[in-house]
Order: sequence, then C-alpha cells, then structure tokens
Amino acid sequence: MRGVRPAQPAAHRESRIQAISRYTIGAAAANFALLAYLTRLYTDSPWWLDLLVIAFGTLSLVTAVVWVVSRWFLTPRGIRTFIVFADLGTGLVLTSIEPLADAVIGCALFGVIGLMAVFFLPRRWLVAHTLFATVVTAAYAGAAIAYGAGVVYVLVRMDIVLFAVVGPILTVELAWRTMRERAVLASTDPLTGVRNLRGMWSAMVPMVARSARTGESVAVAVADIDGFKSVNDIHGHDVGDEVIAHVAGELTGHVGDLGVVARSGGEEFTIALIHPSVDLLCDRVRAIPTRLSGGRDAPTVTLSVGVTFVSHDTGTTPRDVARAAHRQADKVMYEQKRSGGNGVRVRR
Repeated sequence: MRGVRPAQPAAHRESRIQAISRYTIGAAAANFALLAYLTRLYTDSPWWLDLLVIAFGTLSLVTAVVWVVSRWFLTPRGIRTFIVFADLGTGLVLTSIEPLADAVIGCALFGVIGLMAVFFLPRRWLVAHTLFATVVTAAYAGAAIAYGAGVVYVLVRMDIVLFAVVGPILTVELAWRTMRERAVLASTDPLTGVRNLRGMWSAMVPMVARSARTGESVAVAVADIDGFKSVNDIHGHDVGDEVIAHVAGELTGHVGDLGVVARSGGEEFTIALIHPSVDLLCDRVRAIPTRLSGGRDAPTVTLSVGVTFVSHDTGTTPRDVARAAHRQADKVMYEQKRSGGNGVRVRR
C-alpha cells in the first residue's frame, strides 16, 4: 500500500494574500497595456514603432490574463519570462514619452520590476536587470541632452531615477539576504549542521503537501542512538558530541537528495524522504546504517530506527499529517529498541 491518495485542497490551497498579489500584478500589466495604447494617440512616431508598441501592449494584456487565471508566472520559468518581458516592454513604451527628459523619469518603473526580481530571481538575474535599467536610463538621458535638454537638468533627473531604481533594490536585497541567513541559523542544529526541530517541520510539512499534490510517497524515519548515555558516562560529553555529529553526517550522506535529516532530540534524528517510487524508498530506508563508527576517538554505536509512510487519512492539513507520521515512526523506533535495537523496523 502506498499510503498516498489523490491531492486534497488543503494541501495546496492558495492563500488570500497570494491571490490578491496575482490579481494586483495582473491589473498592473493591464494598465501597462493601456498606457502603451494611449501613448499612440498623441505621439508622432514611425509606423513601425507604433506597431511594435501596440504588439507589446497586446502581449501585456495576455500576461494580465495569465496572472489572473493561473499561477504559471510564479514558476521559475514563468517569473523569468515576465521580468524579461517587463524590462523590454518598459524600455520600449518609454520611447513614446515626450519630451525625452520625462522618459528619464519614467525609467523609475524599473525599480518596481527590480523589487520582484529581488524576491523571485537569483542574484545574477537581479544584476542583469539592474544593469539593463541603468543602461536604458543613461541612454534616454543622453538622447534628451542630444535633443537640446539642459545637461544639468537631465543629469539631476537621471541621478534621482538611478537612486530610486538601484537604492531600494540593494536595500531590500540586503535585508532579504539577512533574513534568510537568520532563518537558516534558526533552523539549523549548531552541533551537527543538520536541521533542528524547527527546521525539520519547515521541511516535512511542505514535503507532505507536495506528496498530496503529486502522488509521491513520503517515508518518515526516527533513528535513536542505542545506549548513548553510557557513551557520555564513559567517554565524556565531548566524545558524545563527536558521536552525534558523526552519526548526523553518515545519515545525511545516506539520504542524499531524496530528503532531509534533522536532529529532533538529544541523540535522536528524524529523516524524511520523498520519491515517486515507494519501492525505492523502502530500499533506501531499510539500508539506513545502524552500526556506525562514532568518529576518530569515539566508540562504535548502533541505531534503532523506526520507519513509517505518510498517510493523508491521518489529518486534514499537511502539518497534522506530518505530525501523525512522526509519532508513528517514533513508536516503531521504540518497538525496535525494545527488541534489542541495532536495526530498522518498517511499518507500511
């Protein structure tokens, strides 16, 4: 029995704020299209430029609809596509603004696009966007000066715009990176480098939600070092810490990219794995090493491991399901410990 049933709405329901955000971005894209159309009414530009701007306006309407009716733009490929389109479209529509000195002010729109890039794109994409915005702003400033605008007047405008475009991006990027680093520290066990209890739940709950959407199987294992108190009593706490750190490393290497390892107690570890093949997961959890060298100056230790598979019948939310699976794995682990330890017991 796989222990997985079709997706449930609670596992992947979109929050109200996420929906409002999508609708807001869709409305902004529609407004961008309206701007592109309206500028055609009062500008004297070549016919080919008119067609190009109208084409971008029409595409912007399409993106507005996509934002409203789907979540595709929230995928990695989707958000990259949208950022590139928004950059190119903004640069193009600004050609319709006269005088060109006002187009320089219009380049402040790149700052809004940049804030999206901060939260959704890797740093190299953010750098590329910032460079593009800077080059376009400088190009419009140079064109305005070439067409007779005052040099100081234009340069002051360009300086203000670049500050508005680059300043918030750098500030938010720094704040966002700092918050992420603090979040990682708050979710990491300092002794072993694996996740702590908080980090365990932050990984397991989304994993369970994903399994409800995709039908993948999730295995949860609880591993406890047998007789660990005697290690501390005989060899001291420093050696005990070395044993715990070494076991964490061995378990992490065994799990690989199939899941996560967390230190969920003093000498207790929780492992969560996800994969479409329940048989593969069974093979991997049954092969969890239960006799390990404790480290260079530490004794060999054994593990009692209890394993269960997630069943979405055990709760109404991903968190409830994850907690139920963890309790069951913990129970199975103690059954193994009472049977002598040093082994893996699986209950499907």
